[in-house]
Amino acid sequence: MQTRSTVCRWAMWILYPIVLFFQFSAIYGTFTGTAANSMEIRPTVNLMMVLTIVFFATVTAFLILPLLYKGKRTAYLCGLVTLIAAAAMTVLFVPIALKLYDYFGGTYMTSGGEAGLSLWDVIYRHMSPLLFPLLMIPLFLDLRELENERKYAEEKEAIPSILGGLSDFRLSKLPDEGNRPIREKRSVRQRRLKEEKKGKK
Repeated sequence: MQTRSTVCRWAMWILYPIVLFFQFSAIYGTFTGTAANSMEIRPTVNLMMVLTIVFFATVTAFLILPLLYKGKRTAYLCGLVTLIAAAAMTVLFVPIALKLYDYFGGTYMTSGGEAGLSLWDVIYRHMSPLLFPLLMIPLFLDLRELENERKYAEEKEAIPSILGGLSDFRLSKLPDEGNRPIREKRSVRQRRLKEEKKGKK
């Protein structure tokens, strides 16, 4: 479990700046290129910029918050919420990438060199955020396992106190032996009564 978590966490930190660079390079290129004044592609690029910022903020929260709340239920809840949010946002990257490919699709030669987007460019540049939820799932499974262990430890600690409370309750229901009259045997009682009669005579 520890090895899997370490590998996935390091892979996410390595991919983090690479994917972020691809996304903002595309955004910067669109805003400064020939398509800067195109009303057709501008809303898509604006959406991609907002989505990229929110998505990477969510990934950062997934990586950091469970470490801050380690050993608490909050760590598991943070992992669950951020994983769901990241997975939902990742789905939006696909139509955005397809829209960019529809607008810039195909490569062609210009005076500055090759321009345009090939299908491979779209996949590794604009669909690379899809890798993050795949790496987040093993980390989340480890968080869930730690949460189950935490619950088990709490239940194990609670059992002695529950049993102790039941024992005290049962003892409280038993008669007080200290105040209970002791019943004499018949022979002892007869002997005592004879001695008392002799004493009166």
